[in-house]
Amino acid sequence: SIVKTFAMKHTYETDENQELYALGASNIIGSLWQCYPACGSLSRSAVVSNIGGKSQMFNIFTAMVVVIAVLALTSLLGPLPNAVLASIIVVAFRTLLAKLNSLRTLWGVKKSDFMCWLTTFLATLFFGTTFGLAAGFGVSIIVLLQQSARGQVAELANLPGTDIYRNIKCFPRAKRLDGVAIMRFGGSVNFVNRKSFKEQLLKFLDKRPEVHTVALDMSMANGVDVSGLNMLRSVTKIFKAREVNICLVGCRGPVRHFFQRCKFSDEVGMDLWFVDIQSAIDYLRTQDTSPPLPIPESK
Repeated sequence: SIVKTFAMKHTYETDENQELYALGASNIIGSLWQCYPACGSLSRSAVVSNIGGKSQMFNIFTAMVVVIAVLALTSLLGPLPNAVLASIIVVAFRTLLAKLNSLRTLWGVKKSDFMCWLTTFLATLFFGTTFGLAAGFGVSIIVLLQQSARGQVAELANLPGTDIYRNIKCFPRAKRLDGVAIMRFGGSVNFVNRKSFKEQLLKFLDKRPEVHTVALDMSMANGVDVSGLNMLRSVTKIFKAREVNICLVGCRGPVRHFFQRCKFSDEVGMDLWFVDIQSAIDYLRTQDTSPPLPIPESK
C-alpha cells in the first residue's frame, strides 16, 4: 500500500511483486549476518518524498548525516523531548493527512470503500498497525463477499434496427422479443451467488409466463463452480417442467469445457449452444415457435 500511495503521488508505475521479492531477498540474505529486518516505513517514506529523494542514494547521505549527528550532536539532541523530535515526522506526514478531505467525496461515490478506509484508519490509530491491517483486510473480504453474493441478472433486449442487445433497464427503447427472454449473468456463478441468481431467474419467469424460451448469456461468467453448476441444473429442470426451453449463449472456453466434462452440455442439448445472442435468435426463428419471432428492422 505504501508503494501504491507514492506511485500515485509521483505518477509512476510500480511492480508490487518485484518490491516483495526484493524485500524478501534482502531479509533472507541479511539474516545470515544477523542484520535487522528490512521493511517499509510510511512515515520515513513521507519524509524522503518531501525532501525530494529520487533513488536509493539518499540512504548513503542519510547514513552520513546520522553518523555525524551521533558523534557530534548527541549532547545537543539529548535534552530535547520526544514531542519535538516527533514534529519532524508530523510535518512530513501532513500531506498524507490532508487526504482526509477526500473522505466526503469517497462517501458520495462508494460507501463500501469509505467504510473500509475508515475502519482501517481507526483500527490502526487505536490498536496499532498490525491490528489495523488485519481489520482492513477483514472488511475488504466482507465487502467482496457481499458484492459477489448479490449476483446481477440483467434482461437484454434488442436495440431497434440493429443486432445489438442491451440491458433493458439502461436502454428503455430496446424491444423485447415475443416469447423469448435473454438473461445475462453479471459475473461468475459460484456457491456465493448461486442462490441470488436462481431467485432472480425464477422471479423473472413468474412475471412473464408467456415466455417459452430463455437464453442464458454467459459471456460475462469467467468461471462456474460445482455449486453453480448444480444451480443451473436445478433451474433447467424447473424450466423444462414449465415447458420453457433453455439455451446457453457466449460461454467462454473454460466454462464450456467444464460443462462438457460434467455432461451439462448433454442435458441442455448441443444444438442449443450458441457463440452469441444473434446466432441464438436466428436459430430460434427457424423453429416452430408461436408467435414467430420478429425480425429487427434494418436502419
